[in-house]
Amino acid sequence: MKRFQFFMTIVTLLFATTMLGCGDIEDMIEKATERTISIERTILDSTSERSVKSVTVVESIKVQHNDTYEVGMISIDDLAERIEVSRLGLGEVRYFVRGHIYNLSNEPALLRLTVIPNSEAGELSPVEIGSITLAPQEELYLEQMGEMDQSGETIHQRLQSVFHNLDERYLIDPIIQVEGDMEKGVHVSWLKLSALPVLWRTEAVPAGPLSSYKKNFRNVYDATLAGSITNKGTNLAEVSIYLGIGEEVDPEADLIAHAFLAPGETLHGFELLVEGGAARIRDSIEAMIEGETVHRDFVVVSTEPLTVKGKSLRLEAKVVVGVDVF
Repeated sequence: MKRFQFFMTIVTLLFATTMLGCGDIEDMIEKATERTISIERTILDSTSERSVKSVTVVESIKVQHNDTYEVGMISIDDLAERIEVSRLGLGEVRYFVRGHIYNLSNEPALLRLTVIPNSEAGELSPVEIGSITLAPQEELYLEQMGEMDQSGETIHQRLQSVFHNLDERYLIDPIIQVEGDMEKGVHVSWLKLSALPVLWRTEAVPAGPLSSYKKNFRNVYDATLAGSITNKGTNLAEVSIYLGIGEEVDPEADLIAHAFLAPGETLHGFELLVEGGAARIRDSIEAMIEGETVHRDFVVVSTEPLTVKGKSLRLEAKVVVGVDVF
């Protein structure tokens, strides 16, 4: 039956040669022996929330003047997601120090925080993160960036240099030093290393069934980013989507979508696309048809707890393939 239908199609087309040119007939035959497949890959179709993430590195210790307290090796694995986004260059992750400390003395005091990164090669050189000057009997809470003696940018850069040198164990050795002419010392209730909110969804998309169309592949068209995303948080949210061919993405070459969403703002997927973004989606689908794996990263960062809602935010395209009729 299938062969008969194909035979009748060809007969009909050949009969039309009295009315059309040869080139038109070739186009009609080609279109009669191909079909179009819709391709979709969901990125976000729900509400996602992220807040500041912190890891306690020092807790309930007392350090006398001109004394040093070495905490010992601890893991900051809870910050791994944010560290990797930062290390890979997928988003501007910001780091800072939080804490609660109390100067027990009637004299001023200076507290220093130093960190020794640990890597596969062993411990690296100590990095001084920052210092805190305390007035006599002062109790101090550190909650935001920029509340140490050094600027928030300086603290961020120093922590980033430590984090980017860690191996997959994420081990550090914090050291606390107190300086000052005092007898009672400084009580450290807690110190935490913190990172601002990040939402990161990464996926390696194998070629899968698409590679079966390699032999008969004709074309990819209408490649786009469909659906929408809404910022339900209270501050700007920076949204980035990367699509890379191979093991991981190149932050510069593989960026397909980027935007800053104001609180309450909704953007459609195509409004997020950067110049060349649609072409990158098309190229990635063609690569999957050729049997390659495509790596996708979706990143949202903010300076406040973030909440974003995706309404079927997805990659979308149409693939034209030839039909085997015999």
